[in-house]
Amino acid sequence: MTRTVIPNVNSDREYWGAVDDFADRREIIREAISNSIDANSKNISIDIEMMEEQKLMTIKIKDDGDGMTPTLLEHNFFSLGESSKLNEESIGEKGHGTKTYICGERIVVNTVWENVNTVATMTEPLSFRPKIPEIEIEEPARVQQKNFTEVIIENIHIDSRDIDKFRFGSLK
Repeated sequence: MTRTVIPNVNSDREYWGAVDDFADRREIIREAISNSIDANSKNISIDIEMMEEQKLMTIKIKDDGDGMTPTLLEHNFFSLGESSKLNEESIGEKGHGTKTYICGERIVVNTVWENVNTVATMTEPLSFRPKIPEIEIEEPARVQQKNFTEVIIENIHIDSRDIDKFRFGSLK
């Protein structure tokens, strides 16, 4: 007699495995640029604030791309293995890249798509380990604003190697 089975997947372990795959903090910049390009951005702003004494860094990324619908933000951005970028011209498609952002004390995503503003916040994501972190999503609001997405990753813990990697000569 033959049986058909479906393998089990430990979703918590897979999520954190994807987070751990991006140990190099410079991947945040690569991912941000890739996402902005995929969102048809014409302008991308990346601000890096180094707090060397505290061994912390905050990265702010803002683009003028398509923005994200509330559903896309909720179901794709923070999720693993979910992606709306399944066409040939997209850079990303596996739904792993934004896990590079799960390294700070707080991640805030503020996006406008067709005059609908949605803000999602993940606070202390590393404290949830080994469980998947929770996301707080504000009720979408109607606004009169052009599409954009801003991601802020606050208080990323860094060491001297990270500081050296983010110096201008190293980053370029």
